[in-house]
Amino acid sequence: RGSILVFDAAYAPFIRSPGVPKSIFEVEGARDVAIEVNSFSKYAGFTGVRLGWTVVPDSLTFSDGTPVRNDFNRVMTTAFNGASNIVQSGGMACLDDEGLAEINT
Repeated sequence: RGSILVFDAAYAPFIRSPGVPKSIFEVEGARDVAIEVNSFSKYAGFTGVRLGWTVVPDSLTFSDGTPVRNDFNRVMTTAFNGASNIVQSGGMACLDDEGLAEINT
């Protein structure tokens, strides 16, 4: 119907109920209508650091069939300089085995 859902999954780590999706992409058909954003703010206490990510599925297209990710990438790479190297290193540390163990404690 011409709309794109933008789902903020920042609070997903707090979902403990079985069967409740933590990602919009766990819902059938979502890859054709949604973008998901998330961040390390809740996962790893990065609240002031502002490091996050966005998932734009390949199957999400405009009505003319062109991929939404192409325009999203163009806008983001034009308007955003990215996170600093030290912040990126902190994010990568969260994703290694030791970091994930700490987050999951």
